[in-house]
Amino acid sequence: MEMKSVKFVLLAAASLAISVQGASFKSEIALLPGEVWWGGGGGDGQNQPYGLKDSRRINLRRSGATASPLLVSSAGRYVWSEKPFEYQFAKGVLRLDSRVERIEPVVAGYKFDAGGAHYFESGCRMFDPKAEGVDYTRLYAEFAAREFPYHEIRVSWKCGGLPLVTRLNDRAHAWTGGAAQYTVIPQIIAAGMLGCPYALGDMVGGGLDHTFLGRKIDEKLFVRSAAMQSLLPMMQFSAAPWRHSAVMKPIATDAQDL
Repeated sequence: MEMKSVKFVLLAAASLAISVQGASFKSEIALLPGEVWWGGGGGDGQNQPYGLKDSRRINLRRSGATASPLLVSSAGRYVWSEKPFEYQFAKGVLRLDSRVERIEPVVAGYKFDAGGAHYFESGCRMFDPKAEGVDYTRLYAEFAAREFPYHEIRVSWKCGGLPLVTRLNDRAHAWTGGAAQYTVIPQIIAAGMLGCPYALGDMVGGGLDHTFLGRKIDEKLFVRSAAMQSLLPMMQFSAAPWRHSAVMKPIATDAQDL
């Protein structure tokens, strides 16, 4: 009787494993107007971007060429999984089939970290001889607002009223100094008065790398910065609090959730 009991348990466990392995998580994602996708199977590059043709189906589990469980959209969206999945584009819909999880698209933005007028102070000439560096700055910002609904831009010129998300220049991981954390709120207010209310104060704790790389993170400064930025339209982390301090993680998480 004891042997039969063991056999039954083993058979039950095997049946459960087969059931889990055969599970399928399906997702259907409607394509946006004009949206196309790249990625997945590198060996299918000649048929990309996807979304232009009526139908295309690729199973990454059977890939025999360069491949990655990643699809990237022209509209700033992407899908990603740690495991291979099957994807199909048909009649304006992206269908995903995974054995391990339900895959949903994530909206990805673009970081515009150039556009400064000072780049044109060294004798650089433009097509329009009357143009100045600030004219380039405005064109750069207009391009970001027009082509990338989800973005971050560091500089602008006479862009009040444009649908822009602006950020301050790199802030230092410091209490004092010209780029210290105390400057964030006054500069955010100034940006709002200039017509750019959707602004963020650089990275939580500061993004000026030489002020914190290779140095011990100031825990109090970091959590104060996180609390302050939680009240802004956006906030972003560069230094991950859970990698540096068990004290910072819950406080920074609470600030983020606020």
